[in-house]
Amino acid sequence: MKILYVDPDANPATQQRYIYYYGLPLALANQGNQITLVNSVVDSNFDEINSSFDAVIYGLGWFNRAEYPDHSGIKVIKVAYVFKPQNNLDSKLDFCQISQVDCVYSPVPLIIKAATDLGLCSELLPYGHFDNIFYDRELSKEFSVGFSGALHEHNLYPGGAFANPSIRSKIRNLILNMVNKVDVFWNGSDSVADRISSYDDYAVAIGRSKSWLATLAAFGDVTPRYFEVLASGTVLLAEQPGNGYEDIFRDGDNCLLFKSDLSDFEEKLSIVLNDSDRVASIIENANRDVKLHTWRSRANSVIEFLENDRSMR
Repeated sequence: MKILYVDPDANPATQQRYIYYYGLPLALANQGNQITLVNSVVDSNFDEINSSFDAVIYGLGWFNRAEYPDHSGIKVIKVAYVFKPQNNLDSKLDFCQISQVDCVYSPVPLIIKAATDLGLCSELLPYGHFDNIFYDRELSKEFSVGFSGALHEHNLYPGGAFANPSIRSKIRNLILNMVNKVDVFWNGSDSVADRISSYDDYAVAIGRSKSWLATLAAFGDVTPRYFEVLASGTVLLAEQPGNGYEDIFRDGDNCLLFKSDLSDFEEKLSIVLNDSDRVASIIENANRDVKLHTWRSRANSVIEFLENDRSMR
């Protein structure tokens, strides 16, 4: 298919910090689709788009905007990959309605519900992982539990963004104050400068830890980290996701999930520390299941929708 992919952040040549912005367009291109990446679209190009492309996809980075134009003049199939409900969600969904988007995709259950309530076609599309970066490297485990990433401190987000505000800092304090000391790798900070500098180094750090922490981003966003850890030969020790993710992340089977209030966190961590057979089983199941959650599989879902929609026009 000939697809116009609109996303200022989906540029593999320059996007080093957040590679998930170009996971979907890269996978679409690798499957033989003709992908044209653009930062934005101007009204004067609508006729050219209608005659040159089979579909338009508005990527994650498009929804980092402050204002959204009317693209109802684009008549080919349009889908939107929407995220960050903490920022102007009403404007994002208004764009999808006014521009007559054919399907709203999102990794965030709250956005799917909001879009459905407005009568928009919507479907959960979780993030994927790059299986050439995140895989079981069979590294020796130097740490019992690890974490690297933003702390998502509550003062940086609107009220209600998290079931348990500043949960990542609370987990760190909980671990450090446990009676039996735990070997921890911790690199948490809301400063981008403090993060691990490359994705390969990040993948190696995950692989050297017996378990790796993941918690939900704002308003229940299930971050790419969930899938990256699942792929890495390391136990995913994660906050329980919301509706739509029950079949993907199964507590005690392919990961360990704890409640947002952390009431069972120490219980789940104790499995990592004390039950090697259970750990081995969880990692084995995760290695099997995560093959279904690459960016390639996400691209397959989108292409299936686009082809079905095109055949019905």
